[in-house]
Amino acid sequence: MKRSFVLILLALGLPAAAAAQGGQTMLTVYNQDLALVRQVRTIPVQQGLFPFRFEDVTAKIDPTSVSLETLSGPPLAILEQNYAYDLVNDQKVLEKSIGQPITFFETIGNEERSFTGTLLSVSGNRAVVRTGEGIYVGSPSRFLLDKLPPGLILKPTLVWLLKGERAGGQRVALSYLTSGLSWQANYVLLLSKDERHAGFTGWVTLTNQSGIGFENATLKLMAGDVHRVEKAQPPRPMLMRAEAAPSPQQFEEKGLFEYHLYTLQRPATVANNETKQIQLISAPEVPVTKSYVYDGANLSGYSGWYYGSRENRDLGVPSNKKVAVYLGFDNKAASGLGIPLPKGTVRVFQNDSDGSAQFIGEDSIDHTPKDEHLRIQLGDAFDIVGERKQTGFKVVVPNHVVEESFAIALRNHKKEAVAVKVVEVLYRWSNWEIVKESQPHEKVDSQTVVFPVNVPADGQAEVTYTVRYSW
Repeated sequence: MKRSFVLILLALGLPAAAAAQGGQTMLTVYNQDLALVRQVRTIPVQQGLFPFRFEDVTAKIDPTSVSLETLSGPPLAILEQNYAYDLVNDQKVLEKSIGQPITFFETIGNEERSFTGTLLSVSGNRAVVRTGEGIYVGSPSRFLLDKLPPGLILKPTLVWLLKGERAGGQRVALSYLTSGLSWQANYVLLLSKDERHAGFTGWVTLTNQSGIGFENATLKLMAGDVHRVEKAQPPRPMLMRAEAAPSPQQFEEKGLFEYHLYTLQRPATVANNETKQIQLISAPEVPVTKSYVYDGANLSGYSGWYYGSRENRDLGVPSNKKVAVYLGFDNKAASGLGIPLPKGTVRVFQNDSDGSAQFIGEDSIDHTPKDEHLRIQLGDAFDIVGERKQTGFKVVVPNHVVEESFAIALRNHKKEAVAVKVVEVLYRWSNWEIVKESQPHEKVDSQTVVFPVNVPADGQAEVTYTVRYSW
């Protein structure tokens, strides 16, 4: 039976608290379920020692991070601080009413009857009450109390013992860290029909589950990997449509230490249990390049060089036939961008023949400084197929030299020619030399080479090479 709970609050039983008068709130939100709250208020100060209750704090405050700064008048000293978070709810009210008189109700047929007794215990919907007729054990439909038990509060509160030098109002700034607030960058690319440009829109998705709302706050977003003792997971990003038309920039970006700070150029109200989205950046026509990459080796389980793998002819032989599709662009002012881009998810759309935007892929990006290149993996090409075959393996000098040969075939079923980058990881050993190849390669790093290949329309092309490993 669902229990309803009724209180007649003849007396709250809470000590009176001096009230902080209005002020300003600044909110700095991090990517890591973390925020810095700074609240400027005017509080009534008494001379000497006096208690003060600051109620406008989050339910997930880190009490060890609290800092109180005096902005006017003589400095205030915090001699003692308590974080009271035993909030009112039906279960806690009943638990703290054990041993006290209580009225409860039961529905018998169509009639509701009331009973009075002493509450002995409570667990969930079950209660044990001593009545004049005996011990009642059951699940009442509702309870009735004439007062709230002491020791409960209506909202999270900082209770201070302060020492003031003189009486009167003083402006103070309370700062603290809290969880329950986080933000995530989300980006949308609307790819043009010719696939040479894209409308780019960046959104900030701000989530507040801290327990309180913030009205007309100065909102700042910190982008960067701030080290913490405990790390939290970011919220799941939301999906937004791109707008091709440019919009005024709402955030001002500035560097801070080794991070970047984005300040919203207007006050923001963020309600509790709310997800808010604000546009971060908009660029109507960003030049983009589409590329195809074929990495044919199946190296699942490969974790680096080891002696036993060098003469194992079957290592990496199974072929992956998928050709990946990438979209690249530069984070430069000339492209309409040119600001540090916080990490987040990039979703790509393209209009179909009816003019409706269709989702064609997504990828994540890391924090990206200005003037850097970004590459987004969209998926695999449907009409381009790769095939990689080992055509030779020879141990030239046992335990010292091996040679391995491959043939990589690319089949293009499109009506236009395509350029494919064939990526080969030379995974057997660090000392290698390509002794024979059908076309020149490009060395990417100490273990990777790339063969640029042009594949004709409705045709195919092949790359062959032989590599010698020695140790």
